[in-house]
Amino acid sequence: MLLIQNNKRAKVKSSCSKKALANKTDYLHKKLSCALQKYQFVECVSSSQIELCHTLRHQIFCSELHLLPEVSSQIEVDAYDNKAKHFLVFEISTQRAIATFRIIAGDALPAMQASSERISIPKNVCEISRFSILKPHRHSDLRVALIFYAAYIAVREGYSAFFIIIEHKFATVLKKYQFILSQITNTFEYMGKRAIYMAKNEQVSSLLDSISSADINMPSVPQLFGQQENSQRHWSSDAY
Repeated sequence: MLLIQNNKRAKVKSSCSKKALANKTDYLHKKLSCALQKYQFVECVSSSQIELCHTLRHQIFCSELHLLPEVSSQIEVDAYDNKAKHFLVFEISTQRAIATFRIIAGDALPAMQASSERISIPKNVCEISRFSILKPHRHSDLRVALIFYAAYIAVREGYSAFFIIIEHKFATVLKKYQFILSQITNTFEYMGKRAIYMAKNEQVSSLLDSISSADINMPSVPQLFGQQENSQRHWSSDAY
């Protein structure tokens, strides 16, 4: 009798866990869908767009957060920019650029220089860096949507994994959305207290595919991001 009761409890617990996970993925799908209705993600294809990324970075890192010194040119650049792919985010209602990040591939990544710890770099990896959002939008849904989009790009480009330098509290926020990052260094001082995290893109790809809507007619998250890419041509660096 006790065994039967325990089996029933286990089945109920399993059913509840599956229902809770389904609710979480539906909630995240709605969150990302909502963000993609408000923001347009753009891969930079012109020098003027890339310059806009540098201008945004200066405003955020230098003028707003005071993490880097301000310069008279009002642009923030470093030695990695020439080999990076740059991305912008526009607020659709105002057509203003409000966020940026870049993806860098190769053996010499910024993360390797930021930490004093020796890190083993797998083959075919990239780094998501200069992840930055203007202050009025920093605590909106955009922050989570942006990291999911950056991860989607890393998967789309065929990398096996990506590195990112972030605060522990942001990694904890992402964990709530099933986005599990592996911390591979101790915390160190780098524009605040941060650590290097890594995600394997095979796991990221599975996560993106698993984020489904309760409405079966809704597109998947990769399809939503793909729709964003198809509508990029409308957006230019003049919208700032």
